[in-house]
Amino acid sequence: MRRRGFLLLGGSAAALLAGAGYAQRAARPARAPAPQPPPLSTDVEPLAARLPKLGRIVSAHWQERSPAVANGRITVPGPTDSFLHAVLQLSPGAVGALTAAVPLVPAAAPAPPPVPSDTAGFVGLSAELAAFLPAGAHWTRSPLLDSTLVRADAAGLLFDLSSDTVFLDAENLAAPDAVDVHP
Repeated sequence: MRRRGFLLLGGSAAALLAGAGYAQRAARPARAPAPQPPPLSTDVEPLAARLPKLGRIVSAHWQERSPAVANGRITVPGPTDSFLHAVLQLSPGAVGALTAAVPLVPAAAPAPPPVPSDTAGFVGLSAELAAFLPAGAHWTRSPLLDSTLVRADAAGLLFDLSSDTVFLDAENLAAPDAVDVHP
């Protein structure tokens, strides 16, 4: 009889603990929603002010994200870097003038990542921004122009001469002081 009482008591305690574990899991807040892509901006002025060496920007479509801001909420302390992707339409002939004196190499077209990111960081070109890339573009790049036309912790420029389009991928794009112009 003692053995049955012990098993009955042990079984009841296990059921009670399992139920408590279920209640605890049910009371946990839901996972935070996946981060949304940053809003698409078409304001030319902020980019024209930071990229004066590109010449006149006719139109711009761009997105900038900071990992310290997720879904509109500031999550500091944390990284304070900002990541920017931009599709810039320059005045006719401007891309040819910028690239005439430097060697260019073919470049892969910018593309959205194959799998959307579930992190707060800006992992790749959003599909929303990719819609503004010119169809049939032949992208080229020059490491020299990356370092002389843009002041940032890291930057890459892609040029499509036929459409006078520039694609910019930059980390911590800064004000233009101390930017050198290529010879």
